[in-house]
Amino acid sequence: MDAAKTVFGEHGFQGSTVRQICAEAGLTERYFYESFDNPVALFEAVYDRELEVLNETLDAAIAGASRAPETLALALTEAYFGLLRADPKLARILIIEVYGTATNISKLYRRGVLQFANKIKLVLADAMTPASSPKLDADLLATALLGAASHLAMRWFLGGYREPQEVMVAHCHGVFAAVIQQLKKTALNGSSVSG
Repeated sequence: MDAAKTVFGEHGFQGSTVRQICAEAGLTERYFYESFDNPVALFEAVYDRELEVLNETLDAAIAGASRAPETLALALTEAYFGLLRADPKLARILIIEVYGTATNISKLYRRGVLQFANKIKLVLADAMTPASSPKLDADLLATALLGAASHLAMRWFLGGYREPQEVMVAHCHGVFAAVIQQLKKTALNGSSVSG
C-alpha cells in the first residue's frame, strides 16, 4: 500500500504499472496478485486509506474548534489545505487521480464527496436555520462549498503549490465566510420582519 501510494502519487494511475509498484515494494508481482485482482483494486484500497487520513484530519480540526461557524470554517480549511500541502502524494490521489480512473473509483469519489460535504454541513449548521435558508438545501449548499474548496485545491496542486498555503486558506475561507454571513443576514432580516 505504501509503495502504491508512492507510485500513484508520483506517476498517476495511468502512468503506473504493477511492475513499478512491486519494484517500489521490493516484492515480485506474484505477491501483488495474491492481494489484489488488478491495479484498479489496489488504487481503490489506497484511495480509501488516504480518504480516511483526510477524514481523521478534518474531524480533529472540527473537534478542536469553537462552534462558531466562521471558526469551524477556518479550522476546516486550514486542516484541508495543510494536509494537501504536507502530503502531495495524498493530494494527487484524492483530488486528481480519482477522476475518471474507473467506474468503481468514481463511486468511491462520490462517497468521499459525501463525507466531506457532511463536514461542511456541520460548519453551516448554526447559521443555516429555516429563517436563513427557507429555499436552500443543506446538502446542495455544502456540495457547492466543497466544489469551491476542491477546485481551489486542484488548481493549487497542479500549479505546483505556487501560492502560499495561507493565501489558499484565506480565499477558501472567504467563500465559506461570505455564505455564512449571508445566511446570518437573511435570518436576522427574516426574524425582524416576522417579529
